[in-house]
Amino acid sequence: MIFITFLTSNIEELAANQPYYLMKKNLSIEDRLVRFVIFDGLLGATLAGFDLPPGLHQFFYWVSIYIMVTIIFGYSPLYHLLGISTRQKAETSNTPTH
Repeated sequence: MIFITFLTSNIEELAANQPYYLMKKNLSIEDRLVRFVIFDGLLGATLAGFDLPPGLHQFFYWVSIYIMVTIIFGYSPLYHLLGISTRQKAETSNTPTH
């Protein structure tokens, strides 16, 4: 139990001191849903065997894998590089409006 407490305290300290090294979620639920629809279409086109130009099947496959990973983790490296975040801050979305 002491070892687990030691590990979690070190992780929290690392997160507080090194915020740029951690993947912070930058995708909203709506963005993830849109990505899921695109993922479903691309993977369906890849696996259904549509008559696509050579190489496009593999391209669609790899793009759909990238989209799937961003959906699962809620983090887009491309958004991070461009400084975009569609996710609202937790502090502003949970505050009461009294």
